[in-house]
Amino acid sequence: MHSRNSTMVQIAALMALVAALAGSARASGNEKVLYGFNGYDGSAPDQDLTFDAYGNLWGTTTAGGETNLGTLFKLTPGPNGTWTETVQSFQDDHKGGMVPRSGVIFDKAGNLYGATASGGPIMARAQSSR
Repeated sequence: MHSRNSTMVQIAALMALVAALAGSARASGNEKVLYGFNGYDGSAPDQDLTFDAYGNLWGTTTAGGETNLGTLFKLTPGPNGTWTETVQSFQDDHKGGMVPRSGVIFDKAGNLYGATASGGPIMARAQSSR
């Protein structure tokens, strides 16, 4: 039977190992830029990303786009590690929201949901598709 102190030391050692491995993974340079935004197609993509059932990657930008009110974007994987972007800009019409402040999620039917800082009752509604 382990003592409480022994168990606490083991937990602390495990946490230190996990932290060291996470730092090592970040420092290894294995990250890859999938897409570079140019402002017109969005800027400040700092929210969580979501994969759909087809392997497309969905997200939002808090600025940029046609009206500088943010965008909803989809990155579709292609051959040889390439990705193609499809973008929808938020409009200043207060119907669909603007300035997204969250990532997006899908429900079981494939509807896409998120939150905006201003505007309409829902951020945007889109169907997941290839």
